[in-house]
Amino acid sequence: MILAKLRNASNSLVIKIIFGAIIFSFCLWGVGDIIKNYSSTIAVVTVGDTKITADDFLRAYELERQRIRNSAPKPLSDEEMQRLNIKQNVLDKVIQTSVIEQAVLKLNITVSQKTVLDVVRLLPEFQRDGMFDDMLYEAVLRRSGISEAAFQSNIREHITKSQMFSMIASGYKLPSFIKDIMAKEFETQCDVLIAKIDLNKLKYDNKVDEDTLKQFYENNPEKYKRPEMRDVAVLILDYERLVADMPVDENEVHKMYEDTKDSYVVEETRDFERFAFGNGRDATTAWKMLVKGESTTKVSKKLMAKKVVLNKCRFSDFPVKVGKDLFHLKKNKVSNIHVINGISYIYKLTGISGAQRKSEAEVKAIIRRELQKERISSPEFDEQMKALRTRVDDGLGSDEPIESVAKATGMQLVEIKGVAHDSEHKDLSAAIPDEETRAEVVDTMFNTDEQQASPTIPSRTGGAEYVVAVKKVHKENIPEYSVVRAQTMRDFVLEKKNKLATDKINEILSKDKEAANEVAKMDGVKLFKFSKMDVISHSKNPSATVTNVLNEIPSPNVVLNVVSTLRKGEATYYKVSDTQYVVIAIRDMMHGNSTSSDFASVMNRYVDSCTEQDAPLVAVDAFKRQIKVKVNEARIASATKHIDVRTGD
Repeated sequence: MILAKLRNASNSLVIKIIFGAIIFSFCLWGVGDIIKNYSSTIAVVTVGDTKITADDFLRAYELERQRIRNSAPKPLSDEEMQRLNIKQNVLDKVIQTSVIEQAVLKLNITVSQKTVLDVVRLLPEFQRDGMFDDMLYEAVLRRSGISEAAFQSNIREHITKSQMFSMIASGYKLPSFIKDIMAKEFETQCDVLIAKIDLNKLKYDNKVDEDTLKQFYENNPEKYKRPEMRDVAVLILDYERLVADMPVDENEVHKMYEDTKDSYVVEETRDFERFAFGNGRDATTAWKMLVKGESTTKVSKKLMAKKVVLNKCRFSDFPVKVGKDLFHLKKNKVSNIHVINGISYIYKLTGISGAQRKSEAEVKAIIRRELQKERISSPEFDEQMKALRTRVDDGLGSDEPIESVAKATGMQLVEIKGVAHDSEHKDLSAAIPDEETRAEVVDTMFNTDEQQASPTIPSRTGGAEYVVAVKKVHKENIPEYSVVRAQTMRDFVLEKKNKLATDKINEILSKDKEAANEVAKMDGVKLFKFSKMDVISHSKNPSATVTNVLNEIPSPNVVLNVVSTLRKGEATYYKVSDTQYVVIAIRDMMHGNSTSSDFASVMNRYVDSCTEQDAPLVAVDAFKRQIKVKVNEARIASATKHIDVRTGD
């Protein structure tokens, strides 16, 4: 049963992560889990009832450093290794691993030996010609110095974790204890401090001599490298333009008009102002105000309701029951209250565009176009296209200029300058609307020599074919310093300001649990109080507080990250643009009691909208908050001292 699910989900991101983790643990970390192999009784980290010893941490630390050095494209200096913050990353990893294991134990998940063996047989590392190979399996284990029992134990652990993640991602199957801790996580009210650092407003030492600026230019050639670009001419063989020249039988047009004219009616549309409410009490209050003739502005202001304008709505845009109500309203009248997915909606009708019949001339023009399009699949049109392709191929094959070919065939020719391979060009996008076809045309033009034309390229969506001629090739180059001096100065100044900003941020973050106090001292800091539930509910039931937060940080994911990962007093930061940082801290937290009547609907909405890896991560983070974690930094420093002294970390 489990194996079947694994096979069916073999393309899902969660399963890929699990299989990747299995191979990673097998190849790098060796026998068993770093949490379980105790060689010392001295604990440097305690997670609930689990102790992580100094030797456990030291082994994980050395292996992670080795992995980073081996995977780097060039040797890393001691300073570069130190900036990677490896020790903290390893600490986070071992704590998270222990949290997951304790969640697995609480769920009492068991995995049979048959399931373990079936999963082993699925791993590509042990397959030859698509089949599991016993000799290859034994050889790989021998070379890695791991016993079969230890490896299968590792596999069993990863399967139990994948089962837990699958259970959490399928929200309706959430175990009660995970529901409880996630409820507390979702309902926790956080006092969030947000401060911006605008690089444009930072003061800095603006004295820079020309030699320093030139040195910056020489040290950063990649900043100024200009990619290879091409000037091209694109010949568009437009099917619809061809069929438009083909005569249409007017008797057939007239007959189709008489048969179908009643169907060419423009449906009635209506314009509305819509209000959404998260609870029935506010909706009822708003409805009474609107019925009495109160202004929509007054309703919005009093009840903090966000008004949405809906224009050109058709009956079919609404559920049948709602549509019947809305399309019987008179202008400026208010609908009944309609509850959809727990949200109460009220509509006020502001405009009506009645149903209209198209004129005979309009309908016949539509019929002619439809008949012409049908001819694209006719033998007659096919012959015409063959003749056109032959004319194009013969002309270009005999070195006839593409401009001459375009004029002879009556097809459109678009000349475009400065097309780069890895960036969009607005003129090329206008000439070739389909993205996949455009990508193929770009690939073709960069495989075509200067003064040469490509073969015909059919559109992926039909309706056209393209020929691209390369007029001129501009090779990749780095402009002279004098050409990019102004850009060099901007980059130099931006780098100096970036360093000032990051130094200030790092100083704040180094305060750990006191970081929020430092953020509170910053200029322009703002305070918001909200929970994860407020953010998730925002799209259905807009909140003024969350709206203001999103105005400060233009990403709901960032807001969710803040209320998910930071603890009281801690801070983090995000670079939201080239010239702006946002520093965020949690000053205080008021935990929820997991009894909210709204939790079930919010949880369902979250699970419906999140990706399959989001829910497990939030669940594990919430579970982690319920476990007492102790870190003895002095013992960690002592255990890793000989490595840090040797390498300068």
